[in-house]
Amino acid sequence: MKRSKKEKHFIQRAFYKGGMEALKRFIQNELQYPELAKKEGIQGTVNLKFHVNYQGKVHSVKVISGIGHGCDEEAIRIVSNLKYEVPKSYKKKIGFQKKINIHFRLKKVVTPLPKSLPKQGPNQDPKLSNNSYTISSTSSTSTSYNYTIRTSSKPD
Repeated sequence: MKRSKKEKHFIQRAFYKGGMEALKRFIQNELQYPELAKKEGIQGTVNLKFHVNYQGKVHSVKVISGIGHGCDEEAIRIVSNLKYEVPKSYKKKIGFQKKINIHFRLKKVVTPLPKSLPKQGPNQDPKLSNNSYTISSTSSTSTSYNYTIRTSSKPD
């Protein structure tokens, strides 16, 4: 028996058009990190289960495990906008249940170092005295950091 004939005897599952890579791209493009989660520095994974009807539409989205702070609602919004392809099986209207993980990760803000240290002069900023250079940086979690780079000067 040929493989194609065998496949006709089995119910084929719903799939996202374009495969897993297309699904990941869709989620990355649609994800809007909730402001409350950004302020609190919340990161994690929201696990969801949902149903895909015979037309490929998603419904009955439920959170299995969430992280709160608006991330659960955002994950539900994204999954509700998904559209699946459902192969015809025996001319029956079949729905499917699926699970998905939506990852929430904050991007690190990196401030590049200057290419050269400023030269010391008579009207120099007090932050830059004694052969040191201070760089201020803020992260997305409202935490600020001060980095001080000290340069050694050789005595003549």
